[in-house]
Amino acid sequence: MFSLYTPAQKVYGTLEFDGNLGALIDLLEEKYGMQIPLDDLFRWGTPEAPVDKIESAMNAGQDFIGKDLCDHYAFRQGKIDWQIWITAGSKPLPRKIVITNRADEARPQSVHMIVWNLKPTFKDTVLKFTPPKGASKIEIVPLKTK
Repeated sequence: MFSLYTPAQKVYGTLEFDGNLGALIDLLEEKYGMQIPLDDLFRWGTPEAPVDKIESAMNAGQDFIGKDLCDHYAFRQGKIDWQIWITAGSKPLPRKIVITNRADEARPQSVHMIVWNLKPTFKDTVLKFTPPKGASKIEIVPLKTK
């Protein structure tokens, strides 16, 4: 089951689905026109996101993200520039990602700060969506084909 909740409008929709994460991303993009943030992280190094499409890359040094010293890398790929900060040391995890759209004159950016909990404790019920009180269910409608 896939659930999508929009708090500002207090609406949610659900889709029956039992495949893997990659298949869900494909379905949402192709059938429903939904762009999933940071989906490249789930596709990195696969045929859908081959590393040979990167035009240039550089090590931009080190910076602190919060209290963590991170290695900073910058990449150019098509009309997109993206940067990633990865924790230095024995637990290299992405901490910050900045994506810049060079196809738009305004050069809009998407900034994602990532906080990791490597020892989470929760019950399986936390993964089951329960709509908040007052939320209305709507249908997730596929894109219209021409």
